[in-house]
Amino acid sequence: MAGGRAKAQSRRGARSRGSGARRVDARATLPVVVICCDDERAAPRYFDVLKRELKDSLTIHVRCAPRSGVRSSNVLEAAEREKRNFAQRGDARDRTVIWIVIDAECSDHDRAEAQVVGELAKASGIECAISDPCFEVWTLLHLEAKPGLFKRCAEVVRAVEAAWQKAFGEEFRKPNAKYERLSDRRMQAIEWATRRKGQVGCCTGVHRLVQQVLDFARDSQST
Repeated sequence: MAGGRAKAQSRRGARSRGSGARRVDARATLPVVVICCDDERAAPRYFDVLKRELKDSLTIHVRCAPRSGVRSSNVLEAAEREKRNFAQRGDARDRTVIWIVIDAECSDHDRAEAQVVGELAKASGIECAISDPCFEVWTLLHLEAKPGLFKRCAEVVRAVEAAWQKAFGEEFRKPNAKYERLSDRRMQAIEWATRRKGQVGCCTGVHRLVQQVLDFARDSQST
């Protein structure tokens, strides 16, 4: 009897260890998206919400800017380091994608620099999402279909503050905004951002990044 119980326990242990190994293997094959941001607050906090919501379907790494006011070229350099690190670890999976999220800001010089960085990123196999003039345009498109054009980032933030108050009855505080409130508005934001492609003063490429993340999550859940 003792021998029989030992064998049964051994079989149960083997099944347990085997199922655990399968879970680890399944996790290791999930898509990976690395997002390098040019700011320390808004964009990272938004993507952290996506990361939490989709953690069972893909792996998202969010990299904040090391300080405020970094240039677009610095963000690209950080993304290139991430790409090299993945390659050195032998972790360059078929579905590992690296993105940079940068702002065009408000001057023609800054817009031109952002476009150049975008082209360099593409040449390096890195995706680029540019917002004109800033990331808050993407936030605003969760709340308004046809916002106006903006000359300064401060104007976009004020528009977000007004729309946020109207939608949720609470103050929008950029450092601590509750971006999870926008989760059920993502698809309409993607649609509205697509319509405004290339519109100077109020456009964003973040919708392409978010759509890819959602597609990866859907594909992982269906396999």
